[in-house]
Amino acid sequence: MRLKLIYAKLFMIFILLSLFIFSCATSNVGNDAVDPPANEKIVSIAYSLTDGCPAYFIPLEVYNPTDLVKSDRGRVAWTPTGIMGASPTGYFLESKDTFIRRLNNASIPDQTSYSQYQQIQGAGFPGMVDDNGVQSPDRFYQAGFVCYAYVTRSIRDAGFTITNPASVDELINQLTKINIINATTVKTGDIVAYDFDNDGVWEHCGVINNVDGENIEDWTVFSSIGLVELFEYGATETRLGVFRTPENGGYFTWWEESGLTLYYEIYTKRSI
Repeated sequence: MRLKLIYAKLFMIFILLSLFIFSCATSNVGNDAVDPPANEKIVSIAYSLTDGCPAYFIPLEVYNPTDLVKSDRGRVAWTPTGIMGASPTGYFLESKDTFIRRLNNASIPDQTSYSQYQQIQGAGFPGMVDDNGVQSPDRFYQAGFVCYAYVTRSIRDAGFTITNPASVDELINQLTKINIINATTVKTGDIVAYDFDNDGVWEHCGVINNVDGENIEDWTVFSSIGLVELFEYGATETRLGVFRTPENGGYFTWWEESGLTLYYEIYTKRSI
């Protein structure tokens, strides 16, 4: 009996000592870890939307210099609708998980073309818009991100408060302009806005990922756009100055140089 009591006491001491050591060890875990700045989170989220998604078919009606039918790079697709999906309280910005689930629901086994996507409850796939501005399919069945929705989702998931925009201009109006653009004033996670024809209206935007080098147009940007060349009708990383013809320092072989001025400005959501 006495021996059992001694063993019981020793066992209790062992348990208490183990708990003490464990608590000390766990209290020190992560003491040196630093939560990344919110602007770096924006970049991380933008990158995540270019990786790990199912392949998707590209509408044949889209101008296609490479005859590409399908993108299998794991990126989120482009769609013309800014705010996707529906709920009892109205429209909401799509998430990566929602995009994947809806695209899978729209797909059929052994699918071979864009026309085979299903318009059923809970389904969604890349949308398109014709020369008259008419979108198809109905926005309820579209899945993916137009450029300003892609950027907005990245900003919001990084912890910033931002109102759903209906255009690039409405997004930019919620940001602060960086007047002097260089590698010191601009940070990763800042937003570049493009005006392709210098008409005073922003046509495109993206998240800056890298600010190395003196040539600003060599910086890299994550953005989503409905172009097949380079972008494959979805979100990807390119040079900031990609939207020029090769003769003008860009990549787009089929864009007319006349009328393409590529005016851009850089904005931020962080405090400056």
